[in-house]
Amino acid sequence: ATTQVSRSVPLVALALNVVCRLRHTLVLSGVRVAFSHDGVWLATARWNQVGIWDVASGEPCYQQATTARFDALAFSRDNHALVALSHLGPALHWPFAERTALTTDLAPVAGKMRWSAISRDGRWLAQSTGADPGYLALWNNERAGVPLPLPALPMKSIGVAIATPPAGPLVVAGDEQGGIAQWEAMTGRELVLYRLPSPLHVLDVAPDGRWLAGYGHQIGLILLDLATGVSRPLWPAAGVRANDVRFAADGRSVFAAMADGVARAWATEDGEPLLALATGDAQLRSLDLSADGQWLAIAGDRERVTLWHIEPKARP
Repeated sequence: ATTQVSRSVPLVALALNVVCRLRHTLVLSGVRVAFSHDGVWLATARWNQVGIWDVASGEPCYQQATTARFDALAFSRDNHALVALSHLGPALHWPFAERTALTTDLAPVAGKMRWSAISRDGRWLAQSTGADPGYLALWNNERAGVPLPLPALPMKSIGVAIATPPAGPLVVAGDEQGGIAQWEAMTGRELVLYRLPSPLHVLDVAPDGRWLAGYGHQIGLILLDLATGVSRPLWPAAGVRANDVRFAADGRSVFAAMADGVARAWATEDGEPLLALATGDAQLRSLDLSADGQWLAIAGDRERVTLWHIEPKARP
């Protein structure tokens, strides 16, 4: 809606080109979600437990008790193990064939952990600390459950994300002054550095490393082209907060879990809205999209996860 037109002009409904059908409701399952690479399983995390669910049936397959709250989830490349990371430091590696998971405390050099991220294939871990002048720690998780440290990046970040294009893993982070930086994970070489009017508190980077989607309390939800530094607004700062953002696997769309209980999506190429889905939750905590784009998992504020099947809208 806009106030920039005459009051006599009626509002016009925008027809979206997808239909989402609720397939399963997973009660008390978690506040974080992640799909396996083949879309067969869904991982969830709550305060003292991680779980694996069958997407087709909505039934639980594996459950594992934990001693920490895990804030980021990813499957290993073969889909046989779950990698999880906590903002407080612990990293978890859980092969589903094993009864117990291996937990490693990733101790920072200085300061307390502030934010964490895992690459979609579970091979790269990142955690930032609040120490001055800034410390962004990276680990290579190629050897399952034995993260190897990489050179730390010089940034006091409040948000971090990892992309894994064919040329090599990229790390993107934002700081408290609105800075956005991108590095090569293996070498620590800085590729781009941009300055936004205000900081981004929630962010994700497209799988190919080109686009950054981020939400800031003063700037709203924006889409930033990391190749050019040109940004496009997707959602105003005066609107409700975005608690989580996630790119589709093909990078053509970005989804947001928002504080009004609605999941929204936009096209990355032109910023056009694609989806507005009310889940029945008071607010949303996180979401994920399967690699084939056919399933959407949304975690609400009561540790309830809803699984939706995305179908193209039938043409008249």
